[in-house]
Amino acid sequence: MLLFQKTFDIIAILTVITLSTVISLMLSKKSIKITWWDYAFPYLGVPFWFVLQACGIGGEVSSSNFMVEMFAILVCSVSAPWLRFALTYVRGRLVAWVSILLTISPLAVAACVRLVTPVLPS
Repeated sequence: MLLFQKTFDIIAILTVITLSTVISLMLSKKSIKITWWDYAFPYLGVPFWFVLQACGIGGEVSSSNFMVEMFAILVCSVSAPWLRFALTYVRGRLVAWVSILLTISPLAVAACVRLVTPVLPS
């Protein structure tokens, strides 16, 4: 049952990320050049979390830990494309660096969440 629940949760998370990414990129298509990477980077947080978990980084994974950590990754993955969209209207020297930081933010959030979140009861 737990495996089915996690599978359903992962599908729901990836669906929300897909909708957010596609909508934000469709709106910013006129302002910036869109590449395949713009569509791919929001998805990296979820598989990276599984890699960290398989390598034994972080605490034990209970169902509560899974939901809390995936929610944090979901919030970051959904907000990163929208923040990049907002950057299309900003001019300055730091825009390129902020865009790069937003690109790696799902990976950073996955690593931080795995390292910081204590073991929660199921």
